[in-house]
Amino acid sequence: MYLGALGSIFKFLFQNNFFAFLAANFATGLVGGSLAVGVAYVSDLSVNRLKTDAEIGTTIAISLIGRTGGGILAIVLQKFGLFVPLWGGVVLTIFAGIICQFLLVEPPKHQNPAVSMAAVDLTDNTLEDSEHDDGNSGEDDTDFRNPTALDKRALRHIMLGELADNLGSLGLVPLCLSCLLFRTFYAEFVEKGLEPIMSATSYKWIYVFVATIVLPGAAIAPTLFQRFGPALSCTVANLLTSGVIVALLQIGSIDPPTFTTYCIFVSVLYIAFPFTVISQLSTAPMMDRITPLHQRGYVQGLNMATMNFATAVGEFLFSLLYDYTNIHITLYTTVGVSVAAAVINSGLIKDARFGPETPTITLLAISKEEEPADLDIRSQCDDDDDDGDDEPIEIDC
Repeated sequence: MYLGALGSIFKFLFQNNFFAFLAANFATGLVGGSLAVGVAYVSDLSVNRLKTDAEIGTTIAISLIGRTGGGILAIVLQKFGLFVPLWGGVVLTIFAGIICQFLLVEPPKHQNPAVSMAAVDLTDNTLEDSEHDDGNSGEDDTDFRNPTALDKRALRHIMLGELADNLGSLGLVPLCLSCLLFRTFYAEFVEKGLEPIMSATSYKWIYVFVATIVLPGAAIAPTLFQRFGPALSCTVANLLTSGVIVALLQIGSIDPPTFTTYCIFVSVLYIAFPFTVISQLSTAPMMDRITPLHQRGYVQGLNMATMNFATAVGEFLFSLLYDYTNIHITLYTTVGVSVAAAVINSGLIKDARFGPETPTITLLAISKEEEPADLDIRSQCDDDDDDGDDEPIEIDC
């Protein structure tokens, strides 16, 4: 994080040299993998699947909200200069680095990757009772164990689906925003010398706050993963993404554009987007299910690298496609990619590791001293009459 802050300073200093600025931006990105570390960290600290899925989703959602904060900072400080907001990023990054350095603690010893797993028999499929430090043994029905080896085949499958998923999701953000909303309700009006339906400032705020509506999706994602499994949830979200892109394209194509169609466009985007992002929130939990303790950072790094690669390359390729064709062909291409992502991810649905959670039954051992003396299907009780004989009465069940 401290190196990231230093990179932002260099970006400000190189604001008048395009290639030097790009070099500084690239170097800053090399040390900007804190999200992958954070996802691996919360996974190490969790002791059950439901909490892990919830905390991973929350971590990713908070990261997106942080980007929203950066956008707000840029809008507020834009009157002081285009590169001035970089100093706000420097201050916040240094502050975050200090918090991580002095407040974060290492995961518990029993979950630390450095601890030898030789003493833990993870090949035994029998159920055993587990005791937690909080004294709630048996109350948590989502306890899970970690694999001893990385399933590389499943990892490649997940990464391929993630690549297609993130490429298709670019149809919503930024293409539906930058190429459809902006041009339909602002740029085309300005080019004709007319008063636009949407102002440039309104567009900036709409774009910035799109990231904040990820929170509802992050809130319901763990429940969906538990009930239906992350693979099925991801597949449905892929199909939903393709449907929303088609709907927004149809709304934005209504001629002439009006304030009503503008409001409907923004409403559909804001209502549907939290559910479409569930597919992107599902990859980290799926990868966590196939990863041993000592490889969590590596696998989550691959997760974020795949996501960022799809975003960086996809935006460039779709922008070229838009320049050489039109918005309809470009967006329908992303629709096809989203459908392809759904087909790829549907192949994971039958894998029990990515399916609904099956409650774990905790077996409670009964000591011999506490075993009941009579195990017949009968119970005995004292005679409650007043004759004083108190003979046991046998009651057939």
